[in-house]
Amino acid sequence: MYVWTRQGLGQTLEQYGLAQCDTGSVGGMAYQRILDTIKCELQRKFSDPNDPRLSEEQGRRVKRELFRRRLRLRELFNGVQPSRAKDLFDQLRRRDDPLAQLFHYRLASAVRDEMLSILGNKISALRDQPSATSTVRSQTPRPQTVQSQPASSLAPVPIDDSLLKAVITSGGGSINTNIWWLPVLRKWDVVTDTSGNKRLVVGFSAPDVLYISRNRGWMQNQNAFLTETVLAPIAEAGRRLEPTRRILDCGGYFTLGVLSATTLIGFFTLNGIELIDFILRHHNDFPRWVDGVNMFLRARKILKQHAPTLYNALMRTAIKEIGQRIPENISANDVCKFIGQLFGLVTGTQIFTATQAARAAAMTVLRAIPPTLAATIRAGHAVIQDIRASAQHIYEVFRRYGIHLALEEAERIVREYAHSEELIKAALTDLTRALEKLQR
Repeated sequence: MYVWTRQGLGQTLEQYGLAQCDTGSVGGMAYQRILDTIKCELQRKFSDPNDPRLSEEQGRRVKRELFRRRLRLRELFNGVQPSRAKDLFDQLRRRDDPLAQLFHYRLASAVRDEMLSILGNKISALRDQPSATSTVRSQTPRPQTVQSQPASSLAPVPIDDSLLKAVITSGGGSINTNIWWLPVLRKWDVVTDTSGNKRLVVGFSAPDVLYISRNRGWMQNQNAFLTETVLAPIAEAGRRLEPTRRILDCGGYFTLGVLSATTLIGFFTLNGIELIDFILRHHNDFPRWVDGVNMFLRARKILKQHAPTLYNALMRTAIKEIGQRIPENISANDVCKFIGQLFGLVTGTQIFTATQAARAAAMTVLRAIPPTLAATIRAGHAVIQDIRASAQHIYEVFRRYGIHLALEEAERIVREYAHSEELIKAALTDLTRALEKLQR
């Protein structure tokens, strides 16, 4: 990009008295001095070298100045200490930062990409510890990208979970790959790279792909990303990678729920499996879990309205963990997010990992209530003697499984059941099925 100047075609900022940028050796510069020099270089204004009003000589002069600035910026970015590379990288991606605004508005895309790739290499080199394996790997020729640019010059850059959440909630997205077997790479695609690591695409921010892999978030230039994943079968003849897979949208909301409750490392520590592998392994379980939550919501609404005493008693069983955590009103997408939150919390996972004995006890109670009470129902009403007898039976059923219930509560349960028998029977059935479905 170029900024139009009125002081004379082809003039640089030197004529405004603002081009006295530091020309000293970058090797001896402190980090802040490098930033100040970069800012100074970015503040230099240039006419468009292709402007028809420029003479041929003026156009060549502008191009020479632009090229000199690019060389100087290359020196400055290469001079940034590896330990500060991520700080500058993050700063340049903040839209509200003055230096970032100059960087994006004053430089052409190719120049921006080059400078960011320099920082990306520094971040990658600092992250990867040298080893014999990495030494051998570095000597292996890397495949070329679509634009004949080495993928190694555009290495993945780690990003934090807050940026991941922002990208996930920003909606859909896709990029055209121009590959016949995968013409479009979409959000929530899972691909495998040349190292055998799975990558879950969570969004796009031109010209980058943002993804999850190895228990953290990453950002990488899309051409380099494609080279290391879907283009690899061509670039590395004879090597077969796992085919691209697309997870259900529920898996995406599940991911957002996990990140709202914990970190990717926290999820791995709690569940003993990487998030991507968990989603792929339980791909077919998400519909079952969603059904279980919806059944619980439906049953809870009926019981709280028509049988509050019974509901409060049931909350003393294994149902308590579910009832305390499921919100009153929840949308279809929020159900998937809620399930992700559960798997991101120690107490939440207990819903899915409750002991078989506790789950069986709760289901036994649920199944025992209808037949116990049904015998006392007479045309929708119960006689006094039957109410007391049935209340005693209900009292014994609950006590058998360690649930304290006063006789007065048991009598209220019988009366509530007598008033809305069919509704309560359906709700108890839903609760039983919910317990069956909400298991790993």
